[in-house]
Amino acid sequence: MDRIIKIQREKRAESDLSKILSEHKHVYIWGPPGIGKSWAVCNTVEPLIHLDPDVLRTKQATIDFLERCRISGLRILLDDYDSVVDYIGVREITSQDNIIIIGNQDRKSTRLNSSHVSESRMPS
Repeated sequence: MDRIIKIQREKRAESDLSKILSEHKHVYIWGPPGIGKSWAVCNTVEPLIHLDPDVLRTKQATIDFLERCRISGLRILLDDYDSVVDYIGVREITSQDNIIIIGNQDRKSTRLNSSHVSESRMPS
């Protein structure tokens, strides 16, 4: 991941989110449930491919999905990462360019971590 963002309860300017999403290919956004993480991303990035979690159940389905996404050139949104973290396709999807992942927990110490990960708090 290029960037990890924690969204807290206070509202963030959409232009700040837009800037971060345009500057980084891999973004993990995390914060408590119900604070508008998905809403903010969907209203900032259009068009967007919403990843159906069932795709991640098998490696081949994930690879096929990623190939179709590469052709489109659109960003992929994996919402609710915490519910699919153990699916086999997660390893394939998190290594791709052009992905936004949304979850409820800080993932700096998990598979998402790499030497390129850093945390950024969006300014209020």
